[in-house]
Formats: sequence, structure tokens, C-alpha cells
Amino acid sequence: MKVGVVGTGTMGRNHVRVYSELKAVEEVSVFKGVKIEDDVLVGPAGNFHE
Repeated sequence: MKVGVVGTGTMGRNHVRVYSELKAVEEVSVFKGVKIEDDVLVGPAGNFHE
């Protein structure tokens, strides 16, 4: 199974650690740097209007 984690704060790092220890998980992807500015979600993958 492939999993994704959004955010690299305390909980995000904990989720990545736990997923990486599970035998069923073959890949963990992490998305970092999401923030909200003027009702727009901004991140490395582009801009997404809410």
C-alpha cells in the first residue's frame, strides 16, 4: 500500500514514522509547506482555490 502524509509538524512526523514501520506500506509520500493565505491553499504543487 502507498500512503501520503500532509504536513511535517509533530503529528505528521509521527505518522510518517509509524507508516514506515508497517510491513504493508511500501511507500510513504510527504507533502510539506501548505499554508492558507487569503482563502487560498498554497503549496509546492500549485495554488488551489477553496
